[in-house]
Amino acid sequence: HSDRTASHTIQMNGEEVLYEFLTDLEKTSAELERKKRQKQLEQRMVECMAVVDAVQDPQSYVVADREAEDAVQFASLCGTIDTKKLVYAGHSMGGATAVSVTHTDSRARACFALDPWVLPLPTKVLETGAPHAKLVLVNSEPWGPTRWPKNYDALRPIISGSQRGSYIVTVPGLVHQSFSDFPLFVHKVRAFASGGEARVLSFCHMRRVHLAVCASD
Repeated sequence: HSDRTASHTIQMNGEEVLYEFLTDLEKTSAELERKKRQKQLEQRMVECMAVVDAVQDPQSYVVADREAEDAVQFASLCGTIDTKKLVYAGHSMGGATAVSVTHTDSRARACFALDPWVLPLPTKVLETGAPHAKLVLVNSEPWGPTRWPKNYDALRPIISGSQRGSYIVTVPGLVHQSFSDFPLFVHKVRAFASGGEARVLSFCHMRRVHLAVCASD
């Protein structure tokens, strides 16, 4: 993302954007952090909806010459994606993005959010949810009602305001990073660090749980 929450982004004009950490002042004020995160959230929403716009209308997808090959690959997707069954999904800050963009984009039919973070969510989203879509919010144990009730309780009105059939579930034994793409690579990293061969060892087994949903943040 070009909202400075990606580790490294090269924008269309060639400008390089590095991850932007909170300032010391922002770390001391929840309100200042909320304002910063909401600004980042707004940028992410623009990017998400721009992707859907481009899939629906490939002619609107304009790229630089150096990305011509990517444009051809992107064009091959058009016509193969049913945007009438649009589902937004995300993890953590990405989960907040998915919930917020589902609220805003009337094309969305559902939202699947993993450990959605409520801090950056606008008040209207927190109060009304997404009346036109079904939401499934999956929390790891530390993000559930026992360990983090403030975040969990703020999700309940979102579910109440969304389509019938929306729900929240907390999975015991999972941690926040059980949902990231890290489980797909952890065994390779361990093998590389030890100098041995990569063995197929799932993060789920290391955490002693039977199920984990892997998705990108």
